[in-house]
Amino acid sequence: MEQIGVSIISLIILALSFYFFKVANGTLSINRLTPLSLIFYYNLVLLAYIGSYLMYIGIRVHTDLHLVQDDSYYLITFLSVSYVLLSLPLFIIIFNKIWKVKPEEAFIKYLERPLISLFTKNDKYLYYPLWVITLTSCVVMVYLLKDSPLLNFILGKNTNILEARVIYTRNYSGSLIIKNTIGNAFIPLCSYITYSYMKMFPNKKWKLMFIILFTNSLLIYGTSMSKSGISTYILSFVLLKVLIEGKISLKKLTYISLIVITFVIVMYMVVYQDNQEIITDKETFFFKSGPIGRIIFGQLVGFVNTLYIFPQLHPFVNGGDIAFLRFLGFDFLDSSRIVMSYVSPGAVENGNANVMNSIFIAEAYANFGYLGILFAPLIVAFILHFFTLLLYKLPKTPIVLGWWIYVMFLLSNGIGGGFFSEFLFNTKIIGVSILTILLYISGHVLFTIYDKGYNRLVKN
Repeated sequence: MEQIGVSIISLIILALSFYFFKVANGTLSINRLTPLSLIFYYNLVLLAYIGSYLMYIGIRVHTDLHLVQDDSYYLITFLSVSYVLLSLPLFIIIFNKIWKVKPEEAFIKYLERPLISLFTKNDKYLYYPLWVITLTSCVVMVYLLKDSPLLNFILGKNTNILEARVIYTRNYSGSLIIKNTIGNAFIPLCSYITYSYMKMFPNKKWKLMFIILFTNSLLIYGTSMSKSGISTYILSFVLLKVLIEGKISLKKLTYISLIVITFVIVMYMVVYQDNQEIITDKETFFFKSGPIGRIIFGQLVGFVNTLYIFPQLHPFVNGGDIAFLRFLGFDFLDSSRIVMSYVSPGAVENGNANVMNSIFIAEAYANFGYLGILFAPLIVAFILHFFTLLLYKLPKTPIVLGWWIYVMFLLSNGIGGGFFSEFLFNTKIIGVSILTILLYISGHVLFTIYDKGYNRLVKN
């Protein structure tokens, strides 16, 4: 009877959350996906809420839950995720009221607006700087492939992919600016820009540029053999397509989803090829350590362990999770790394494990306890609302769309990746914003020198 009651309550919470998100966003239509609707369906319901419910009723098959035996932690997890599911859209609704935004009307009006050029009819003055970036992306891709797990796997040099991934991520010896800001950020952003131009001007030049940038972005995201980077990058084009064309057909959406699912399963088989027990045991592969288990329970395992570890085994880090502190000479305390060191100390020591990321309230709790859980959805809601409102205010140009899609791509990933470095001080957003402004300035300078100069010459 108790389980039936919990199931009914969970369904009521889910229904209320669906309604609140629909009011906050204006739509939750599948063929008109927005970042907020993707956050609801994917980041919150699929990756968080289902798992919190299943763990609370006793289904705790994930291998990384061995530390936590007390049922109260699973109850707190379920209640906390339920709070996020309800409070996040409610805060956005409040912000809509404060700024007098009618989300459905604003979204439809934006979809009806055509893409426009920045400087000239065919934006040739932005075309040339983008070609420079496209050619540069080839050099960056080769640079990042060097000694990467992907290249070593292709060449058959490395048998332990899990260990190679951790070493490549934590002990990367190359330029972090090239890796993080240019490779993992600005090049994918430019692929969004060229995709938008390709839709505006369906000619071979823009198509070729997009193909090169898209391919290089896939290879760059794949250097660490990470599954999530490539998957979310592909899915981000669904959001971009909706903003440009107004909607996406269910057939295309299904096709893209199947590609992503197939890719994730294949990547799991490749990564765990040295651990035949995981691959051959169906329960282990699909539920404990495999794709289904990682999807349903992966984002929550870190949160449950965070509740257990802080402050009983480790004191709250009190803001030490802000990665930028290391550049100011302060101690950087990565709570997700601390959690992993308790859950799998041997794996951390021998280099097979790195961090245990979770839903954003986990990091907020590791820093400030239950106050962090209470106020984190308010901050996240404000940031999501701010960037959504900004999109409606800015001109609908390829460069704005590319920048905005990438920013929202980072923020939606941040729902399951952290709090401070994702929402409060995201250095990637700052970096790509500066580079996007420089791209705009380069086009404007060329336009001023050649186009306006030519017009003045003709008048004289």
